[in-house]
Amino acid sequence: MNFKWNGKQNGKDYKRYTCEDYNVCGKKDLCTSSKGGRAVTRIKEEEIIEVITQNTIKKKDIYQKRGSIVEHPFGTIKRHFGYTYFLTRGLESVNTEVSFICLAYNFKRLINIIGVNELIRKIRGGFSPKLNNFNGFIKISSFI
Repeated sequence: MNFKWNGKQNGKDYKRYTCEDYNVCGKKDLCTSSKGGRAVTRIKEEEIIEVITQNTIKKKDIYQKRGSIVEHPFGTIKRHFGYTYFLTRGLESVNTEVSFICLAYNFKRLINIIGVNELIRKIRGGFSPKLNNFNGFIKISSFI
């Protein structure tokens, strides 16, 4: 099919293709009932979407692995923390809010992996010599 025109409808860009050889092929009756031949209208980015879909199908094992590794934190944040929307507005505020949520998730993971007592011991003196006398983490945690 040959490209005929670009169009825009409902805020989406479309491409229209028409068949000009419909009388030559002899299969016009199977293809269309239109007198002018078959015409196909597609979203402009549909070729890209098809390529992405094919890549997804080819690499299904990678996407399954991603789902089990990467999507877990988001599910935990939504379900266990009840965090389904942003409380602040503006990019800087939202980035800060997301950073706090990720920090809370990471602390939850640390507690599940090494336990509360070991985490407190590491915060008080096990990370580096610079943090030996720093108790800021404990003070912050008393507010939560």
